[in-house]
Amino acid sequence: MRSRITFLLIAAALLGCGEPRAGIELRFDGEVKYQCDDASVSELTPKPGGWAFKCGDGSSAYFVYETADTPAKGTIETITITPKDGAAQPDLRVLADEAAGECPSAKADRGADAFPTRGPKTGTYTIALAQPCGPLEVVITAP
Repeated sequence: MRSRITFLLIAAALLGCGEPRAGIELRFDGEVKYQCDDASVSELTPKPGGWAFKCGDGSSAYFVYETADTPAKGTIETITITPKDGAAQPDLRVLADEAAGECPSAKADRGADAFPTRGPKTGTYTIALAQPCGPLEVVITAP
């Protein structure tokens, strides 16, 4: 009996040592663009490359940071959503390209309510998108 309890405690500890998990929802223009109640969360490399939220149904949301060659490194450049059917969707662009006529007010995710770069934390974050133009609400919850 004692060995069974020890085994269960070790198994529970090992299960808790895996990738962090979080619930995530992306809302744009009043519509839910992506939702997963229990996604594995991993950092993209090379660090800081961004964050991947991978859902058990095969869908995912990737927050991809700018490269080291760009002036505002550590800010989100694109958000890629892949639905569970794997159909390609256009990336959500965060940084404005004024030459392309995108929203000139989009300034990535700087400020007090910025999407965290050191790991997703529970909360609601608003990211000003350049394309499509408008605010993207990101809600992160405990799974």
